[in-house]
Amino acid sequence: MTDELHLRWLLGPVHSGPDKKPGAPAEGPGRGTGGISSHATPDSRTDPRTSRRFIVTPGAAADRYLDELGRNGRAASTRHRYRIYLYLLAEMYPYVDVDDLTGEMWRKWVDRICKGIRGQSLDVDTISQRMGIAKSFSRWLHDEELIPDDPLKRMKVPRRKDPIENDAIVWVSTEEAQRMLEVAARDINLYTDPADRFRKILCLGLLAYTGSRRAAVADARIGDVENLLGEKPTITFREKGGKRKLIKKPLNNNLAALIREASLAGVWNEPNDYLVPPRSTTWAAKRDSKVIWHLVKEVARDAGVTAHVHALRAAFAVIFLEAKPDHLWQLQQLLGHSSQDTTRVYLRRANRHKGMEAVLDLDWGVPLTATTFQGNPLTEKEGFEPSFEASEAGETE
Repeated sequence: MTDELHLRWLLGPVHSGPDKKPGAPAEGPGRGTGGISSHATPDSRTDPRTSRRFIVTPGAAADRYLDELGRNGRAASTRHRYRIYLYLLAEMYPYVDVDDLTGEMWRKWVDRICKGIRGQSLDVDTISQRMGIAKSFSRWLHDEELIPDDPLKRMKVPRRKDPIENDAIVWVSTEEAQRMLEVAARDINLYTDPADRFRKILCLGLLAYTGSRRAAVADARIGDVENLLGEKPTITFREKGGKRKLIKKPLNNNLAALIREASLAGVWNEPNDYLVPPRSTTWAAKRDSKVIWHLVKEVARDAGVTAHVHALRAAFAVIFLEAKPDHLWQLQQLLGHSSQDTTRVYLRRANRHKGMEAVLDLDWGVPLTATTFQGNPLTEKEGFEPSFEASEAGETE
């Protein structure tokens, strides 16, 4: 075998273009050869997309779209959420040109992302958000002339719940927030390690006294606290936004006293140490904000309260507006809201629940309990009978 033949035997057959991918559309009339898209040989008089010559897969299109979102200043967390759903489309149709995706293919993808991991139904707000991601991607493909028409243009997005009327949103009363703070503070006397003693109360204190989001609290460092020993200490949070905007907030006296006590106990060693101490010494380039979520859920469970991080944020807004009803603009700045209408939602929801509490004093003038039980509800009883000395049920929302 000559050297030339041996080289050809090693390299295999030579093609004029890239190999055809498995699952790629079959060649037919009007289609190019060698893996080149159908746009390789169109009639320039009838097809304006003559410059596009190679297949653009859903994965490649998703990468280009995510890059553009980054250039437009969208937050990394937002791009990560988009990436999850867009890469699912790439996984379903890895070797198909985006122009060859049929309407049925698009619908199957949308149906898949609008269900839970186990196929269960999702909340209407979640479905609306995910459909919005899908529609924005298909619209971008059309704007970039990667597809001739927007396949999801006519698809209707379900209307999101009115935030004021949405009773599914979890929030806590002032009494429940106080109970959670008391439970979190128990660790100070239960443990010896400084981080274990102050971890939960620092987490709850930051949420209850600053109203910050969980990602901002998770990323806060002790070095972000300034003038801790002075008259007006402050703390800077990295709130959500395209450039992770910084918000400097005055530090509440109670929270400042807690941080001073934790500092004296030796919770932190370096300015870059997390304000809420981690449970693990393993270092990560970016801290997962779920650590804050887990701490709040643990405290809520021990306190007998149904709550999560945003519930404490809402409680902060309500107690702030109750104490300072004329400081709506100041609350908007503290919460980092771009619109004051978003901030008003907390006050309206609180007023709505208070208005419904008027039923507690309603009296029809007719007793609903039996006369014998009214006169002597704790008389000796035989067999199984209900006891009437149980404490009153707590207020529910």
